[in-house]
Amino acid sequence: MSFKTPEAWLMDPGVRTSYEGLVFDRNYRGSEAAQKVLGVGHRAVEQALHQAESTGSCLASVPKEGLAWPLLVYQARDSLTGTGAHARVAVLGVEVHTGEANPVCILRDWELLERLNGMRLGQAARRASSSPPATDREGLQAAIELAGHHLRQSLKDLFPAYRYPVADVLAVLWPRR
Repeated sequence: MSFKTPEAWLMDPGVRTSYEGLVFDRNYRGSEAAQKVLGVGHRAVEQALHQAESTGSCLASVPKEGLAWPLLVYQARDSLTGTGAHARVAVLGVEVHTGEANPVCILRDWELLERLNGMRLGQAARRASSSPPATDREGLQAAIELAGHHLRQSLKDLFPAYRYPVADVLAVLWPRR
């Protein structure tokens, strides 16, 4: 992946004006791995996460060829503060498999990245500046509630080091039918 860094991110002196040849692969090896691998902790990714936090959650409809099930992206953190420990934040996804025996699939950060990287979007969808509105509001609300319920029940097992784990929705990707 390559990109020109948004101006707002350049407030951090560790962020470069542009990046080229980046990957979301922890297994990437090579002399430039430290500069090429993106993930939580990378200065540009941290700026992207801070920007996402300040804008609240967002909804995008995605062509059904690119997304089989609704996919919600969450940020998990420990709500306990004041311990002197460095705040830890994790990103994860929740797929809602409506009408299936196992209606929810929780994806760890690397699984979420694999799912997002594997999405097949047409040229028009990749270049669009916005997406058509999601028309199934009842289905959308039900998916958000189901995902949130299952995630809240799983947080302690997913993040045993967190004393009081909480998760906030960052984004909802909704398949267009």
